[in-house]
Amino acid sequence: MLVLLQNNELIYPYSVKRLKRDNQNISFPTNLSDDLLNSFNVYNLKDSDKPSYDTKTQKVIPGVELGVPVWQVIDKNVSELSETINRLRFDKQKELTSFFNSLYWKEIPFRLPDDTVVTMQFRNSSDESNIKTVQQAALAISISGGSSTVSFRMKDNNKYNISADHFLQQTLAIFSDKQTLLNIFWEKKNELEDLNTLDGISNFDVEAGW
Repeated sequence: MLVLLQNNELIYPYSVKRLKRDNQNISFPTNLSDDLLNSFNVYNLKDSDKPSYDTKTQKVIPGVELGVPVWQVIDKNVSELSETINRLRFDKQKELTSFFNSLYWKEIPFRLPDDTVVTMQFRNSSDESNIKTVQQAALAISISGGSSTVSFRMKDNNKYNISADHFLQQTLAIFSDKQTLLNIFWEKKNELEDLNTLDGISNFDVEAGW
């Protein structure tokens, strides 16, 4: 970043174009060295020269020390801290949602009546809807006292004819586990929304308590 030192105060951002405009009677070379810039009280503050600082609570701005432009570390103001907190909470919420999805949308072992275990797909809301549709059919059969079967296609692409009662029992357990995950997710989401400090949000563990 180029800055202009004028009366011990800095004007920035500055530019070579503005330097030439401010000194129209001077012919400048194509490449301007730092020494040449300095002779016009223009200084190049490089990002690589920035001091280390806490990006959550501090910021780096151009300043003047002993008459020389330097990078200075200052504390963020209330508005900037609030913006940092909101951004950090947003990122943490995304992290929480991503972790929840990794737990919720995953394949499910399904035990058939003969104790064979096959894999039921649960990749997205479409898979969930398919299971619930067949589950409702199984429930209707069970309520009517019938002994019919329902047909369901598993991950191996085979359709299995399963007794309505068995399918209902298995899927009720599955959705009970899914509801538990949903309850934990909403509890953690509410807990995160109630946090208002940088440390509190930073230290919030999205993977704890599942």
